[in-house]
Amino acid sequence: MTCIVPECDGDPGVPGAARGYCPKHYSRWRRHGDPNVYGNRIVGDDDTRFWSHVDKDGPIPEHRPDLGPCWVWTASTYQKGYGQLRLSGSRNTTAHRWGYLRYVGHTDLDLDHLCRNKRCVNPSHLEPVTAAENNRRKDEARALGI
Repeated sequence: MTCIVPECDGDPGVPGAARGYCPKHYSRWRRHGDPNVYGNRIVGDDDTRFWSHVDKDGPIPEHRPDLGPCWVWTASTYQKGYGQLRLSGSRNTTAHRWGYLRYVGHTDLDLDHLCRNKRCVNPSHLEPVTAAENNRRKDEARALGI
């Protein structure tokens, strides 16, 4: 017999377990009302964790109001300010690249933030460009104070 949480092989028949949960998931259920929550961290599939850290009501870029609102990454970031997403399997990636890959498709090119907001994960604000073009646009935006 195993825990009723999918992909968990914990034993619900040991001390500290109840309701079909292993001790770890039963403790989370008692504390948070959900066996897949650990403190403020959502565990589970990558999509669920990704969307739990996205605020779709972000700012509208002043220099590009036609883009609409940014989808702001609310969790941890890398040193340079890009959102950091830990995938199942304990691998980290940038949140905007994972979102683009998941909801638009694969690209070997750099992703340019048209909104100039490094925390933005809105795929419509990202454009695949060469590294040289991405750097040129970054320098141009800096010169304009954007």
